[in-house]
Amino acid sequence: MEKPRFRSYLNDLEKKGKSHSCFKEIKHAYKNLSNTGFGIRYSDDALFNEYNNLCNLMLHYFKKSDDRVLSSEMDTLKIWLNEDLLIQQLQLLLIDSILNYALKNFGIESPKVPKIVLLKRDKPISTPAELMKLAPAIQLKSILSKELKTPTANLTVEACYGRLALFLYMTTGICFDELITIINKPNALVYLDGLVFWYSKTRSQEKRYVLCDAVVLLLLQHKASFDGLEKKQINKNKLIEYITIYLTCASGDSWKSLSLLKLRALRKVDTIINLSPIDYQMYLGPTTCTELPQTAFLRLISNKALVADEIAKQPKKFNELNKLLSFDSDSFDYIEPKLIIVKLECTYKRLRKLNSQRVSRS
Repeated sequence: MEKPRFRSYLNDLEKKGKSHSCFKEIKHAYKNLSNTGFGIRYSDDALFNEYNNLCNLMLHYFKKSDDRVLSSEMDTLKIWLNEDLLIQQLQLLLIDSILNYALKNFGIESPKVPKIVLLKRDKPISTPAELMKLAPAIQLKSILSKELKTPTANLTVEACYGRLALFLYMTTGICFDELITIINKPNALVYLDGLVFWYSKTRSQEKRYVLCDAVVLLLLQHKASFDGLEKKQINKNKLIEYITIYLTCASGDSWKSLSLLKLRALRKVDTIINLSPIDYQMYLGPTTCTELPQTAFLRLISNKALVADEIAKQPKKFNELNKLLSFDSDSFDYIEPKLIIVKLECTYKRLRKLNSQRVSRS
């Protein structure tokens, strides 16, 4: 009686050993993919021993497989594989390679060999030590929320600096060095299509930070307060001192234990409890940015193609479709909200009058 084809193939693997072309292909693939595909690294001899043991196991349990490997025999073989997941992953890949060789060269079909997928847990965004700062982070957020509704009156110059620095730091993802640069150069505010951003250009790079309305108003107040006067140049030591003075004035509690490292941790905790993990990584995580020229940045924000020369030529009056308006230039005219409402009401009345005239004519 003729031996089954698959068992003949397995006998040939065991007989020829290292000289069989199937093992040579596996050895070549293992050297190239050992760090990614096989999950564990073996020496050549150890790899052959594992391969040879599998051939013996397959000879022992694949007794009825002929033109096709039976699923029942495959299930029996899987029971006897190593319990260690990394070793079992390698064994399954070796079995898969042996069966693929049989299909490619002899047309022997086989059931699909399972693969082990190791799920790696993401590292937690915050540590238990950081979560211990949850209470002061909530208190800090409540102080800022209260300040937006009812600004603290009669603040000293140092406290005003501290309020500006704290709002700027807590509402943007900037570091302390960049924060100090923005405060020391409040004239670099730029308006574009409803957004206000701080812009700075050096020989090596351009920097832009989109700011919230509260920070913009505080920067404008900061600029107006010291026009014509000698401004205080902030450094890191003065920064935390001024922030502490403001928090003490606004809350009535002592914040002397606050440091730059603790403030950074409080911002992190506040961001984690208020935003999703994806938003946290976007705002505070390490990111790689592509530097854009001014014209490209303006095109992305305004959805208008601009020529570099057009940026410098600004109309004298404010226009909603303007390209670029600097806050410290004559091109920006502040319009009081009450006047805007009056103008809108006049326009609405005219439109109603025109509409009624059309109806009467018809």
